[in-house]
Amino acid sequence: MVVLGGLACTAGHGLLRSPIPRAGTAVPPGAKLTRGSARDANCGGTDNGDPGYTALGNQPKTAFQPGANIAVLWALTIPHPEDNLNNGVRIAIHFNDGDSFNNNILIGCLSGDPDCARVDASGLSRLVKLPEGRTGTHLVLQWIWEAKKDGGHYVQCVDFAITETGLLPDYTIAGGLLPETDTNGNGLPDGVAGGGANPNDSSGSGTNVGVILGVLVAIIAFGCLGVLLYTKRDSFSCSLPGKGPSQGAAGLPPGWTSAIDPSSSRPYYTNSATGETTWDMPKGGGVSLQAFQPAPPTAQPLPPGWQSAIDPASSKPYFVNTITGQTTWEHPGGRF
Repeated sequence: MVVLGGLACTAGHGLLRSPIPRAGTAVPPGAKLTRGSARDANCGGTDNGDPGYTALGNQPKTAFQPGANIAVLWALTIPHPEDNLNNGVRIAIHFNDGDSFNNNILIGCLSGDPDCARVDASGLSRLVKLPEGRTGTHLVLQWIWEAKKDGGHYVQCVDFAITETGLLPDYTIAGGLLPETDTNGNGLPDGVAGGGANPNDSSGSGTNVGVILGVLVAIIAFGCLGVLLYTKRDSFSCSLPGKGPSQGAAGLPPGWTSAIDPSSSRPYYTNSATGETTWDMPKGGGVSLQAFQPAPPTAQPLPPGWQSAIDPASSKPYFVNTITGQTTWEHPGGRF
């Protein structure tokens, strides 16, 4: 409660609830930001409890497929009805520093945005559709409520990925991804190392990644050749790194391939013709990858429409229904 000239004025406050925002930025009742314009807020910086971007600290913990519908939920910890539509809520994506939030608005608008279609902040949730045909391993989703009469704005960011399978990429050195940086200190991944396209984004050239992987493959190949000549064993074989089908995938129906999800060590299956991805071995397959990579004892498949992610504050998994917007800590398997 702020008292000005004997008159009481209640300031509004809001927080993003799902997907889970960056740790430290969603502390109730929510930080009111007053510096600069909402369009330039990015993720709010230290005024918002965000210490800055680091490759390890901001490594994505959730992923979606291109074109997926995701539920975005928020709370008005202190409502301010005058600002529900003044200007309301905007949700946008940062792909890289040259293609950031103001260029990739999913819903809503802020002051200065063209073709403004306001989203009522009192709605508390919206189902938003991710762009078709675009992927990236280090992306940022921004939720922002511009409360003009309140004289400020509230913002939270989510570090996430968009992949063809909807699974998190392998962020280890073996995965071949270049670590992201924030050279200009704007709290976001650069995505434009050396002035080129984002090396971790499918919309870019990926030249640097290709060169590094090519060198690694050549080194391993020469190593294999040296061992072969030394041992003189005709049966010697060597595996090169890659993300293709895993060992033990024989017996799958035509058009299906298998691989291991690096985050859970579980096998999953992809139909190259339809794009379908499933944890369950397709009918007609003769060999299960479970024999090679046993799933965790508690692993359960999710019902249709459900997605899982990790809460960075507690490291606990949570589950979101992309159709209804429901969010729960309990595994929905067997209850729906």
